[in-house]
Amino acid sequence: MVNRNDVARRAGVSTAVVSYVMNGGPRVVSEEARAKVMAAVRELGYRPNGLARALKLQRTAVLGIVVPDSSNPYFAELARAIEEAAHSHGMTLLLGNSAEDPARELAYLSTFLNGRVDGILIVSSSRSPDIIDLLDESGLPSVFVDRSPVGNQHSAIEVDNRAGGREAMAHLLEHGHRDITVMVGPSAESDERMEGALEVVAGRDDVRVRQTSSVRFARSAAYAAAREILATDDRPSAVFTIADELAIGVLRAAADAGLRVPEDLALVSFDGIPEAAFTAPGLSTIGQPFARIAQEAVGLLMAMVDSDVKPRRVVLPVALIRRGSCGCPDDLRIT
Repeated sequence: MVNRNDVARRAGVSTAVVSYVMNGGPRVVSEEARAKVMAAVRELGYRPNGLARALKLQRTAVLGIVVPDSSNPYFAELARAIEEAAHSHGMTLLLGNSAEDPARELAYLSTFLNGRVDGILIVSSSRSPDIIDLLDESGLPSVFVDRSPVGNQHSAIEVDNRAGGREAMAHLLEHGHRDITVMVGPSAESDERMEGALEVVAGRDDVRVRQTSSVRFARSAAYAAAREILATDDRPSAVFTIADELAIGVLRAAADAGLRVPEDLALVSFDGIPEAAFTAPGLSTIGQPFARIAQEAVGLLMAMVDSDVKPRRVVLPVALIRRGSCGCPDDLRIT
């Protein structure tokens, strides 16, 4: 099948120039270059693929993004960073909140496709095959962020969840904790963080690690779960929560139980939302590089919009931000 690279080689121009000619912008192309591209298109019988590549597509300079829960501070911060990155590329960002509902997620994606956005970023709530099929059939450039589908057929930007889980557990061990509860949530990323944490204590008989049942990503749910854990005589000396949103609920539960953090209960979390710097004490957390995630995601999406690049999966590093909840001095750094 003839693709944009073939047209560029035949015309003696870059794939970006081919994109500008076929999309009617956003950059101005000389008449000479335009004529070469159109001649190559006719000679090779090139036809852009899919809904977003109908014969005479006009670029909209609009990107769409769907997030699972816009009220969750992690997804709110991620969307903010992506909007800033999109703006730096001269693009407007439209936001859809799926509320963790696969049908609603599918509806937003369909609306974006029908509205002719130039590309889509997805923080998928379901990884539903219907969503994958819809994106594949459309031919529209798309990048998964944070929650990516299985396999390497789609572009995705992720963080190293297992490494983060290992670092969180290792840090609690460094503080001398040997009875640790991990509060997990309903996502594959949560599972990866838990797996990383368990790798650190594998084969150690002197450490007890307990795992909660899956806790919904909400402070109220974490508060209720933590109240049960902390009310027993056999409570842990430390908790690793799989997300900052859960940790904030645990902090409140500890305060209501009359426990001091970190003296009576140490706490380490994951995400690095800005609010984590301002809890009392500050929340030690595995910080995700929001700005870099956004830059990589939008940069990759724009490359896909401008040329026929192959799907690419990028895994970014995370790092522990030490604050008072684990016993370290507070660090007001925000990722």
